Amino acid sequence: MLTNKMLLVIAKLTFTTLLIGIVTKQLDYQEALIKLKSNNLYLVLLAFLIQNLSLISSSLRSKIYLQAANISLPSLKNLSLYYVGTFYNNFLPGGVGGDSYKVYLLSKYYSTSKLTLLKIFFCERVHGVFALIYLAFCITYFSDFYSVPYLNYLIIASVILGLPAYLVFAKIVLKDSCAIKALPLSFLTQSLQIIFIYTIIVSFNKGLTLKIIADYAVIFSIASVLSILPITVGGIGIREITFIWAAELLPVLDKELGILIASISFLISLISSLTGGLFIFHNHSRGLNSEKFAKWLPS
Repeated sequence: MLTNKMLLVIAKLTFTTLLIGIVTKQLDYQEALIKLKSNNLYLVLLAFLIQNLSLISSSLRSKIYLQAANISLPSLKNLSLYYVGTFYNNFLPGGVGGDSYKVYLLSKYYSTSKLTLLKIFFCERVHGVFALIYLAFCITYFSDFYSVPYLNYLIIASVILGLPAYLVFAKIVLKDSCAIKALPLSFLTQSLQIIFIYTIIVSFNKGLTLKIIADYAVIFSIASVLSILPITVGGIGIREITFIWAAELLPVLDKELGILIASISFLISLISSLTGGLFIFHNHSRGLNSEKFAKWLPS
């Protein structure tokens, strides 16, 4: 008999397959291949480096919260744990497998409740989403979206009021005492993500105008937020379908280029997270069970 969890996984796999089917039908393979052949591989490698710098920045934010919860991990071990969590997030349905694993592991070896750890990782995710949305609003000023009637007023208001309003929200609603210290690292992480997607965009076409690049960057930000929703496996299909819909709304955008940008960014993120998978494989190949494997954590 199928459990609710199994049914949920089947539903996610089905929806993921459906989205992939829609994307493949929309894609002009000949045009996409031409663009792919013109791609600058050196800039893609640079994007890979930037993506990993973003992960390192995010792990430093995580360390702030762990220290506040009296969990003291050396930077290298904290980074290793973050990569392991990122690996599970990418390869387990729902995108929260890594957080669940870290909650289990840290609560087992430190005197910290699972509820406290869940709050930590929830606050981290909320900070990351806010920083990405705020930066997207800032970039929107340079994009075609700014010319949409009344949207420009919303953009200006969000940029001016967004940060103080969020700090009040973090203090009163989230009751997050680390928000002021952690938020700069959230902005650094998401700024690196914007640079990451910019590098991928120009790797395909250096002749794009600033406005077009800003359009793609805003869409990437929207797609990144939507991919967090636990409705597909690893956000697969959501990013690509977001670029397709955006190309319908803004004819100046190239649909094939948008799909390639989304796909390359996902593959780079996936490959980057494999560092965590290699770490797990290395430890298990030495015959370590889950308990012994976890003992590398305490300092």
